[in-house]
Amino acid sequence: MESTTTSTLDKFGEEDIFSTVLRYGLYVGAIFQLICIGSSIFLPISQETQGNDGEIGEEQKQSTDIINAARRQHKIRKLEKKKRR
Repeated sequence: MESTTTSTLDKFGEEDIFSTVLRYGLYVGAIFQLICIGSSIFLPISQETQGNDGEIGEEQKQSTDIINAARRQHKIRKLEKKKRR
């Protein structure tokens, strides 16, 4: 009698191979995400991104300058548009 009771209470039945692979794949994905987050928190900045003095590298300075120039141009255009109104 108890075997019929447990089978009626089990909504999903036995796990098939796809469910098992999916479950373990999700576990592996979660562990990978934790490793990535931990490495971004605990590992130091590599020497490539730092200059000899521990400053930001030249490539990063150039990209920052380009972004700042684009922001300035946008601001100027926005002010000119306001003046026309």
